[in-house]
Amino acid sequence: MIERTRSRSDPHPKAVAPAALYVDHIRARQAKAKAALAAAGFDAMIVQSGAPFTYYADDMDAPFHPTPHFAHWVPMDGPHHLLLVRPGAKPKVLRVHPEDYWYEQAPLGSPFWARELDLAEVKSEDEAWKAAAPTTRTAYIGDSPASAEKHGIAKDRVNPPALLARLDWDRSLKTPYEIACLEEAERMGARGHVAARAAFLAGASELEIHQTPLPDDRRARRKGRDAPLPTQALHPEWQGASVGRGSEVPRLRLGHHAHVDDRRL
Repeated sequence: MIERTRSRSDPHPKAVAPAALYVDHIRARQAKAKAALAAAGFDAMIVQSGAPFTYYADDMDAPFHPTPHFAHWVPMDGPHHLLLVRPGAKPKVLRVHPEDYWYEQAPLGSPFWARELDLAEVKSEDEAWKAAAPTTRTAYIGDSPASAEKHGIAKDRVNPPALLARLDWDRSLKTPYEIACLEEAERMGARGHVAARAAFLAGASELEIHQTPLPDDRRARRKGRDAPLPTQALHPEWQGASVGRGSEVPRLRLGHHAHVDDRRL
C-alpha cells in the first residue's frame, strides 16, 4: 500500500536517493516492531537473512535471496546473518563473514545504512547466535527453525503466527525509502527495456538481447541463471511470445510494446 502525495501539476518530481530516506525508514521499523512485539508478548526478535540452498547431489548452491523480513530492515546480501531487534536499543546486525578456502569474501565497505545499525562481523553462524544471546522472550523470524531451536529458541517462539501477521501487515505499508527504492528499480528496468527493444530492432539474437540491459559487471559474471537479477529474464522472439507467464495474458509480438518515453530515462 503506497500513499500517493504527488500533485497533478508535478507528476514527475525530482528523484530522491533512497539512502537519504533510510534513517526515517529505520525509525519507522523500530516503532512498528515495538508495537508488534508488545502485542505478541515478546521482548525482542531475531531475524535471520536466510540459509543457502544446495542442489541435490551437487556442490553448487542456488542463487541466494535474503528473507523478506531481513531485507525489510537491512539491504545486505548473504546467508546466516542475524538482526536483533529489541525496543529501546539500536538494531544489531551480526554479519557472518566466514574464512573460506574456496570463496573470497568481499569486504562490506561503508554502506549508507551501517550508521543506523550496531554492526558486528563474526566468523560463523554459531558466533552470531552467541552474540545475539536470545532470552526466553525472544522470537525468531526466518527460514531455519532447526538452527533457531538449536540455539535456544523454543518451538513456539519460532515464526509465531501472531507476530508474523503484524510484521507482514507492516510490510504492506511502504515508507518513503521503500517507494524511492521501487522508483529507482523502475527507472533501471525501463532503461533495460529500452536497450533491449533497440537491440531487437537492430537484429540482435536472443542472447544478445538478454545481455544488452545487464550492467557490465553482471554481464561478465553471468552464468546461466545464477546472476543476481530480481527474476529470470525472458526475451523470446517467436511469434507466440507472451508478455507474461500466465496463459491469460494477451500475446504480443516483441517490439510492439506500449510506448516508453526514453527521454526521461
